[in-house]
Amino acid sequence: MIAQAGVCLVVWLVVGWLVGRNPRWAKAGPKSPWAGVILLILATMVMLGMMVGMVLAGGIRGEVMLPWAWAVTLVAGTIFVGGQTLGAVWTMTRLMERETVIHAPTSNLEDSSKSASAPPTSEDEGK
Repeated sequence: MIAQAGVCLVVWLVVGWLVGRNPRWAKAGPKSPWAGVILLILATMVMLGMMVGMVLAGGIRGEVMLPWAWAVTLVAGTIFVGGQTLGAVWTMTRLMERETVIHAPTSNLEDSSKSASAPPTSEDEGK
């Protein structure tokens, strides 16, 4: 069972790393940050559904996971890790695109125009 868990861990780490490092996947997909959030939720639901189905089908007997149940766990975890990573990448990419595109004025235009045209003071010269 330790070897099964080790294989799952390695596969999931590699999948997460590959999905997170691929810039084409970050730019692909819907333009709404909510799409990433929905993908996060869907990946979780799929993984939980597969795990509940595996347990209800008798994939674990005592402390031993049957080979087919291990395969289901590997696939469910891979879907989860891939979906979570891609969903987070989509969400953050879309939010960063929105943040850098929106141009907002300063909170007080009068103060900012005065400070831009004012000569430096003696305190400013020492810096």
